[in-house]
Amino acid sequence: MSFDGGLASGFCVVGNGFSSTLKIYQHCIEEDLRKLNLGKKLFENVEQFAENKGYNFIHLRCRHNLESNKFWQALNFSLLKTEKRQSKRTKIGINHWIYKLRNSKQHLLI
Repeated sequence: MSFDGGLASGFCVVGNGFSSTLKIYQHCIEEDLRKLNLGKKLFENVEQFAENKGYNFIHLRCRHNLESNKFWQALNFSLLKTEKRQSKRTKIGINHWIYKLRNSKQHLLI
C-alpha cells in the first residue's frame, strides 16, 4: 500500500511466478497522483521485497494499448513478448514484461 498525505494512493499485488520469478498481478496508483513518482516508490518496495526473498526476476503482463507500458519501460523492464491472444476489450494483445533484479545470478537472454 502506498500513501500520500496519510491517504491511500495505490497498491501492488504480487505472488509467486515461475520458480525464481516474482509476479506482479496488479500495480495501481490513483490516477490524479500518477505523475508524483508514487508508482516508482511503490515498485522500489516490491523490488526490495523480491531481492530479500531471493527472486531473480519480476514478471508482469499488461494490455498492449495501455499507457502503463511506458511506465514499465521507464523502470528498465524488458519486453519479453507480446501475446497475440485477443479479448473483447482489447483487439491487440498482452505485453509480457520482465525485470532482472540486481542480485540475480541468472542471465536474461531476449
